[in-house]
Amino acid sequence: MSTEPREPSEIRFFDAIRRACLEGWTGRLGLDSADIRGQLFFVGGDLYLSPEHPFEAAATAWADSQRAIQRQAGGRVEGKQRAVETSGSGPVRQQAVEARLATRRLIAELTDLLHPCARESCHFVDGAGQIRLDLIGPLPTGRLVMEAAVRGEDERGLLRQMGGELSRLVASSVDDSESHRFDLDPEEAFLLSGLERPLAVGDLIQQLNVERREILENLCRLLAAGLIRGESAPVGSSGSISFGSELVQRLSERIAKSLEQDPVTLSTPEHRELLGNLLGRMGDMTFFELLAVGPESSVEEVHRAFTELGRMVHPIHAERLALAGGEGALGLLLERATEAYFTLSDSERRAEYLRTVGPLKNSETDSASAEERQAEKKSVAQRNFQLARGLADRQEFHPAIQLLEQAVKIDPASEYLALLAECESYNPRWLDRAVQNMVRAVESKPGDGSLRLRLGQLLERKGELNRAQEEYRAALELGPEVIAAKESLDRLGSAAKRSGKKSFSQVLRSLLGRGSKD
Repeated sequence: MSTEPREPSEIRFFDAIRRACLEGWTGRLGLDSADIRGQLFFVGGDLYLSPEHPFEAAATAWADSQRAIQRQAGGRVEGKQRAVETSGSGPVRQQAVEARLATRRLIAELTDLLHPCARESCHFVDGAGQIRLDLIGPLPTGRLVMEAAVRGEDERGLLRQMGGELSRLVASSVDDSESHRFDLDPEEAFLLSGLERPLAVGDLIQQLNVERREILENLCRLLAAGLIRGESAPVGSSGSISFGSELVQRLSERIAKSLEQDPVTLSTPEHRELLGNLLGRMGDMTFFELLAVGPESSVEEVHRAFTELGRMVHPIHAERLALAGGEGALGLLLERATEAYFTLSDSERRAEYLRTVGPLKNSETDSASAEERQAEKKSVAQRNFQLARGLADRQEFHPAIQLLEQAVKIDPASEYLALLAECESYNPRWLDRAVQNMVRAVESKPGDGSLRLRLGQLLERKGELNRAQEEYRAALELGPEVIAAKESLDRLGSAAKRSGKKSFSQVLRSLLGRGSKD
């Protein structure tokens, strides 16, 4: 990267910070007004502060806390914080989360401090001779650039930065070493991955089930970071997909890195069986069947389904699974999955694809094959359930959840939903999802007392004791042999007596009883 500014002339303050970061400047930046807040130093694009800067105390405290967290994590947080957050052990993962939150707070405070200077002009004096030995840093410059782009902007201002809703955006060709410095949040990373091909801003807003302002802010952050750019190429009228081997290769590399951090834990026989089934059916499956999504699925669901499938079929598995020459076959699967992803994640292409495959599914002459396909899909769901049950028994919950999510999309059977809920319940953050899926299981099979019992246990873990008691009573009514339901009711009743408080249902019964006496 260049170590000098391309133009020595005066520019606006935040524009200068952005260019310093993206172009790797080394030197000193100062406001023409001599405001001490605008006295910043850069080394290779990273921001440093002098001890005289008003933000010195906060920056020093943040730097000390980051070093402490890294020492406690054995150095594992630094350089791969996001991977640690998703795949590290419990304490290390929590430390990584705390480090990221502390960074976000620091950047919010620093942006607030610098924002009054946003419209002022400044000058840059380049060269290592401007650098002092007592500087504090480096600070998370990339996040500062991203936050400065949205601070104080209304929706009109955010849209103006991108050129309006009709402008098309696409991911820039930036290597991972560059994109890593911006430490993307999951929502930002999702948007970036969805812009592997050009999409209009308005289309993104319509397709995503996210607040409009949140989408605009995240797009502006990515634009400011140089991770996305404007694309003026028109959409082809034919509806055919145009993506080359370079794009497939980029997605393949991204999935391979994901597998390094979080490997698939299916056993070799299970994984081979899954791949053999997909390869055998690939020529007959629609894009919807391949990704196991429906015509009304959201863009998020399509993206998640593609990511899960890509992780399963990546050619990197060929050697581990002893598939001689299997890289080529798996590569074809990944290409087909990529084509499905790019078709179904775009509203216009999805509509045209539906017009192509729709008549085949709706014609009377194809009714028998449609029934066969439905039976085959249910067979796939059953196979996924059986594989997931084995994984759950071995406490490999992450791959089990992936398989079960695909199974319930095809066939929301009560046993599939119940196992999915139990696997999700092992992650405290997914307890709400676990309850929702167990409720769906109960609704699918309301006469099953054991499902009521399991729903009651999940509700009790959430602290919803009144609802839990209702489910325990329903379980006893449906199956008096469910002893655990009675034991749970007795336990909750004893706890209520000890606390001296009545449950809602107890209060309601007492009020009703009092009313009948009156």
